[in-house]
Amino acid sequence: DHMPGEDGCTLKGSDRATIYTVTNYVCTNIYDGTETGGGGEYYGSGGGTDSGTGGEQLGPGTTQPCNGSGVSTNPLDPNTNISEGGCSGIPTVVTVPNPADDPCVKTSRSISAANTVLKNPTVQSQMDAVLRGKATQPIEYAVAIGTNNGTYDVTAPNPGTASQSVTPVWNLANSSSFLANGHSHAGTPGNPSAGDLYSFLERMETNPNYSYSFVYGVTGSTKEVYALVVNDRAVAHNFLINYPRAKNYDPDTHGFLDDSKLGKEIYKMKVIYKNTSTAINTSGESYDARAVGLAYMLEKLNAGMSIAKVDANGNLKKINASTEKVGNDERAKISKCP
Repeated sequence: DHMPGEDGCTLKGSDRATIYTVTNYVCTNIYDGTETGGGGEYYGSGGGTDSGTGGEQLGPGTTQPCNGSGVSTNPLDPNTNISEGGCSGIPTVVTVPNPADDPCVKTSRSISAANTVLKNPTVQSQMDAVLRGKATQPIEYAVAIGTNNGTYDVTAPNPGTASQSVTPVWNLANSSSFLANGHSHAGTPGNPSAGDLYSFLERMETNPNYSYSFVYGVTGSTKEVYALVVNDRAVAHNFLINYPRAKNYDPDTHGFLDDSKLGKEIYKMKVIYKNTSTAINTSGESYDARAVGLAYMLEKLNAGMSIAKVDANGNLKKINASTEKVGNDERAKISKCP
């Protein structure tokens, strides 16, 4: 019920819980060589037919991997005939959906844990309320979140510049407990920028409990909160290795390089998403196209992390973005996790 870094969680760093699927094969009937035939026909392994007349023994039985209780003692290949007199019915492989294939199932624990942090009364009063108020200011502000003696520790907001802020981890009572940060954008939308993404990934490299980054902004007159949430630290680490800042980040615009792998994937989805005549959006939310592009890229390239947005009820919900073929074209499919 806990994620690494939370109080009460025995998992540390990149440790993850593991899901196993166990399939039992059961033999409901087996011929042991002593049965007699009924009034039907028995087909032998050589292809011949033995017409049973009610009392005729059908010959020696074949050895089958079943014990006296009718349970298989070894795995049975469902594609192989168990042969004459074997277990009645041929076992089939049970098809169980893999949670790793469902974008909501595989991220539910991490998104839930991020919600737990965000909704904590201390975090609400010392980060959420403060940064919502700063979202219209001409400069950015940042706070750090850690724990101290079993309670959340939130720093005072640290002022930055019009395009950058520094998270004041040094102001935490216990800097090694650093688990999240929040920062405001200077009067602009709250969708995480390329700089926000790389700062998040790079902080994880040196802070084993750091898992959440909340971003505050404003679109029109509406305050909004997005979040970057790590789902698998090992996978996120590999993503950073495969797509380093130097090859994907534009320091002049604080965005993604147009000709980079990440930039191209995000741009592709932004264009498709803006075609509202074909896009399917079941989220009921208004997302910035850049946030949708980021959600698409993170999922497609298996980044080990997600982007989410706080809905009208104050709940952080993961953004799902994918494409599907429509003739020779593609359309966007947008949703949010329940």
